[in-house]
Amino acid sequence: LPLRLLHGHLQSRAGQLDAYAKILEDLEREAPPIDELGRFQLAQARAAYYIQRDDTESAGLLLEPLKALPETADTRFERRMRNQLSLVYIHAGRFEDARKLLKHNASVLTDKMPLEKDPAGILLGHCFTGLSHAQEGNVELAERHYRAVLRVTSCTIHEDTSEPSCMAAALLGE
Repeated sequence: LPLRLLHGHLQSRAGQLDAYAKILEDLEREAPPIDELGRFQLAQARAAYYIQRDDTESAGLLLEPLKALPETADTRFERRMRNQLSLVYIHAGRFEDARKLLKHNASVLTDKMPLEKDPAGILLGHCFTGLSHAQEGNVELAERHYRAVLRVTSCTIHEDTSEPSCMAAALLGE
């Protein structure tokens, strides 16, 4: 399951969303996950697909039940779920709900804690917090979040920080 999900993730990164959907459909049909963590991972992958297709309603239907994480899920899964669900909330105009989900991500940068295990998830969550402020018209606060991400990524030599850096720069440019 993890290798096929990784293959699907790579397809989505390459912009091959139809191929990504086929991999998810094949997984759901041929080898449905038997453990709770596998079902959770597959649901998160499907939600990511829906978000990329701008179908936040379907993503939300999948993600709401995922708030109760499996016991075997680590912080990366929780952070990914929070980030995905925050995008669903932002799209629905539920900005405060999105920020509540992302509150932990915001404290990570202000406390100068090291970016361990999932720097991209932490920093993307910070971008989404900024986006929620921008959508409400609070541009100055949004800019602070984007600049914080850029400051951290410019000082961090880690392969997982390029995507949040690009996102922060693009959002700042808008």
